[in-house]
Amino acid sequence: MTSGVADLERQGTLFPAIYLRRHLNGDWGDLEPEDRQANDAALRDGDRLFSSYKVTPTLNFGSSRRGSQRDHAAAPGRVLILI
Repeated sequence: MTSGVADLERQGTLFPAIYLRRHLNGDWGDLEPEDRQANDAALRDGDRLFSSYKVTPTLNFGSSRRGSQRDHAAAPGRVLILI
């Protein structure tokens, strides 16, 4: 988790668990159709998965991790804020 995410979580501005749960359940958030298709392929091939969620008009929350249906929940990942 980036320091920016941690700071917003401590301030009560952002609740990352909500978005991580969505990501783990295959809800990729606010992605273009081709990015959604790339994620679907990544689940089969083990490539990187991306998700992006609009938290406020000026704040996006993103997550990325290695994909695989077999080990998706256990794969290491990255949580970041895109402003």
